[in-house]
Amino acid sequence: MNIIGSNNIAFDQFQRYKTASIIIEQNRTDSILKVLEIGANEHKNLEKFLPTDEIQYLDIQLSDLLKNDKQYILADATNMPEIETDSFDVVIALDVFEHIPKNLRNDFLDELNRVSKNIVVLASPYDELGVNKAEVRVNAYFKTKYGIDYSWLDEHISNGLPNLDETLKYLNDKKLQKITHFKHGTLELWERLIRVHFEVSDNLALQEYRQNIDTFYNENIFSYDVGDECYRDFIVIGGKDIELKSYFKSSLNQCLKLNILDELVSSCYTLSIEKKVANIQEKDQQIQEKDQQIQEKDQQIQEKDQQIQEKDQQIQEKDQKIQEKDQQIQEKDQELIKIQNIAESLRIKNRLRRLFCLK
Repeated sequence: MNIIGSNNIAFDQFQRYKTASIIIEQNRTDSILKVLEIGANEHKNLEKFLPTDEIQYLDIQLSDLLKNDKQYILADATNMPEIETDSFDVVIALDVFEHIPKNLRNDFLDELNRVSKNIVVLASPYDELGVNKAEVRVNAYFKTKYGIDYSWLDEHISNGLPNLDETLKYLNDKKLQKITHFKHGTLELWERLIRVHFEVSDNLALQEYRQNIDTFYNENIFSYDVGDECYRDFIVIGGKDIELKSYFKSSLNQCLKLNILDELVSSCYTLSIEKKVANIQEKDQQIQEKDQQIQEKDQQIQEKDQQIQEKDQQIQEKDQKIQEKDQQIQEKDQELIKIQNIAESLRIKNRLRRLFCLK
């Protein structure tokens, strides 16, 4: 059954959720199941594959928006006293186990089994040489491209992936119900497609094109994507024997549409290169325009400098005229003093003359 919209999610999420839905459908005991997903984040992808079931999501951190969503439970999956035993028909944890600290992983397994009444679906990458090397390579690709580690892969590398044999032994030693284990998602194809995601993660237009690759994989490659060396292992606790042959082919090499996927991936890189070339050309054009603006500004500065020089010259000329006027004023003042001295001398003479006349 293909649910509307389920094929349009990222390929690695489709791998998890589609496989989990196949397991759940084969173990369905009721038309409406109570399902708990651990570590679901905000996307609610499980609803796209199980639209009729009652689903709740649990995470150790929730945004304020999700805290007000009744479907979400804020809790630590290694210790969930707020959830009663056998509260859910199905409990799933997809690509969560590897993020649990090593010393709490057994507690995590115990709690998932405790709150589940029927089955637990656990999917995770495990500590295998091929997986470890692939994660190091794709993280290095991301870091080379963007200058930082990819957070989830960096956490895998720092914490260390779970050990598959130890996990299976722990579950078997607990003498739980039937335990089923299988692999899905060939490592080579996972690495190729994750690189495509990283290549276009900074370009919205190419992300839309990359969605075509994801959808093509989901619709045409997913059921063939099995092999000895896979990225993800699925462990199912409880339930009945799972019949996978009707869903998964025997080998990825049987897929006749791999060449189309190759072409899509290649064209995505080609488009990415073309986008980068176009971006460089656009930046070059912007640089030329900025250079032209700088030249225009330089010309304006030169013109302003010329105007300032002209104004300075005018000021100097005005200062010269002021000095000349000051000189003229000084000369007039001196002439006035001379006249005043002559007048004073005449007044004195006249007084003397009058005095002599009187005698």
